[in-house]
Amino acid sequence: MLVAADTDVVVRLLVSDDLVQQRAVVARLKRIEASNGRVLVSPVVLAEVAWVLESAYGYRREEVVAAIAALVATPPFVADEPGVVADTLAQAANHRVEMADALVLAIARSRGATTLLTFDRKVLRLSGCVRP
Repeated sequence: MLVAADTDVVVRLLVSDDLVQQRAVVARLKRIEASNGRVLVSPVVLAEVAWVLESAYGYRREEVVAAIAALVATPPFVADEPGVVADTLAQAANHRVEMADALVLAIARSRGATTLLTFDRKVLRLSGCVRP
């Protein structure tokens, strides 16, 4: 069985601000894992999780990267497009760019793009990124 998780489910798991919802998520995850199921987490959900953790909960970039890396490495979770997720996390950790920007670059690379056109000064520091 493969189910997918939305942003709010992942946030409830990572942040203990609503214990009723967090317990519901944990209980469901245990049932999924007991049945050898997996929980798919898309790159879009991970970018949204990063934004929520930083903007609403004050997480630092390093904490966000660590939380997401731990999440996708912990059963029953599996990352959709694991190479894209790994590249995204590496770019966000090493170059201090927004997770969404790192995701845009990682997806472009995974599709064979050699160059990303951008005006974003932080993103322009990344290899393969140039101004139009």
